[in-house]
Amino acid sequence: MIAAASLAAFAVVQEPSPGPAASQGPDRTPSSTAPPPPGLNAQPPGLAPSLWTSAAAPGQPERREHDEDGDGRMERIEVSREGKVAEVQVDGDRDGRIDRWQRWENGRLIAEDLDTDRDGKADRTVRYDPRGKVLALEPIAPR
Repeated sequence: MIAAASLAAFAVVQEPSPGPAASQGPDRTPSSTAPPPPGLNAQPPGLAPSLWTSAAAPGQPERREHDEDGDGRMERIEVSREGKVAEVQVDGDRDGRIDRWQRWENGRLIAEDLDTDRDGKADRTVRYDPRGKVLALEPIAPR
């Protein structure tokens, strides 16, 4: 079992970022480059967070990519189906590789796979109850 201190590094975000209104072009189009409020996501001058949205055909998933620190790499990717977030991928340590894969149902986080050894593959699964409480932390068998 993973130590509680190690799990703390993978803080759970219970609500996906609503972000600004999505662009409707067929290409990835930045929706916002406004700087964050003072003290939030501080970054070097000239860099600003970005939100990129891929327009979806009716009945198809929509993809939103968030560059939260303005470095040109996506730290958060949200996939929505029928207007609701279904999947979220997070680069929590900002090394350019996804290390958290979340599954959502009806606006609630139900499970999250974690890459705790930084090899690019999930090695733990956290399951949540409807109130967001951790039900289980389970190892994932090597594939």
